[in-house]
Amino acid sequence: RLTLVVERGKSDPLVKAAMTVGAPGASVTYGREVDSAEKEGGSGIRVSTEKEIIEMTVSPAKVDEVTRNVVEAAGVAEMDDLCIFTHSVPKALTYLG
Repeated sequence: RLTLVVERGKSDPLVKAAMTVGAPGASVTYGREVDSAEKEGGSGIRVSTEKEIIEMTVSPAKVDEVTRNVVEAAGVAEMDDLCIFTHSVPKALTYLG
């Protein structure tokens, strides 16, 4: 499983790059980055830019290839705005109707 966090509006080319090399699809949700602002005073919370969270379940054999293609699609200039996390999925269930 891959989780990508990017600035809002930048997920489409990354999802396309992942699907090009075998990701079966993606779920994209929206969020905001929140961190502690104790050093700034005030409310103690600082909210920064809006983000898109991309979740993809891919075969363990495809994780490296999908990650490489996403990083390439993001470009070197965009890497400051891209976080990628991998998670193992020991079991998954779905309704196949």
